[in-house]
Amino acid sequence: MTDEQSIDVAILYTQLALSIEPKSPVYLTLLGDIYEDMQRYEEAIAAYDTIAPASELKSNADIETATNLQRLEKSKDAVTRLDHLLARDASNYDALVTLGNIHRNNEEYAKASEVYSRAIALLKEPQKENWRVFYYRGIAFERQKLWDKAEPDFRKALSLEPDEPLILNYLGYSMIEKKVNLTEALGMVKKAVELKPNDGFIVDSLGWAYYQLGDYEEAVTHLERAVELTPADPIIGEHLGDVYWKVGRKLEAKFQWQHSKDNKPEPDDLKRIEGKLSSGLPDEPAVKPAENAKTPNNG
Repeated sequence: MTDEQSIDVAILYTQLALSIEPKSPVYLTLLGDIYEDMQRYEEAIAAYDTIAPASELKSNADIETATNLQRLEKSKDAVTRLDHLLARDASNYDALVTLGNIHRNNEEYAKASEVYSRAIALLKEPQKENWRVFYYRGIAFERQKLWDKAEPDFRKALSLEPDEPLILNYLGYSMIEKKVNLTEALGMVKKAVELKPNDGFIVDSLGWAYYQLGDYEEAVTHLERAVELTPADPIIGEHLGDVYWKVGRKLEAKFQWQHSKDNKPEPDDLKRIEGKLSSGLPDEPAVKPAENAKTPNNG
């Protein structure tokens, strides 16, 4: 039996169960979950919405519905759904995290960090599984250029889940970009690559760390691999172009920058890439680890 046939059988049995118990919140939730896994989001929403308001499963159904509305690019409806849920239960942690995620995905970072803070305030003693909310709030702060608030959140997330490559990569890459704590940052992204060796973004971080340290030959190896893994990302391609320029492969550098430009980078990134295509890179010394400035959260 194929996976598709197995799903069809699961839907059939669930619908048969619902023909006997048409208002069963358990079967309606199961049906919604199946449709969600199939990316049939409107049908998933219809199943979740059939659950009675008084059911203990209704809050979870509303959270799933909001997530599916966001996937359908109906962000306002998703936010409204969660606002109504939180009006009934302001201490619903999962609803707050989901609402924060929606704001973050919509690049409403100030709103996202505020909502995540409400969720964190509910945690008397954060547990291992709570690493995500600190990681997400760290991203929201970092995007607002509030590094003094972002770094403690990333480090808190890492203390809860030390082997999570997402945290290791984001924190490590952020420090690399800021040219601080480069030795520590290099260790973080090395560990992230060991944990997730086929993730182009993480491999890019490792290559970029070596670039910032001035080890251009090592950087070439990792950045070429990153482009192989994620060929359409404009920033990874830009990084490879930068290191090609540094090792004297200037024709290949311009090819990579042009390729990055063609991959539709963000406006600020586009302007920077166009500058490189026009003028190349200035001669700048690499940052040595011993010269790194220390941050308030790292000594």
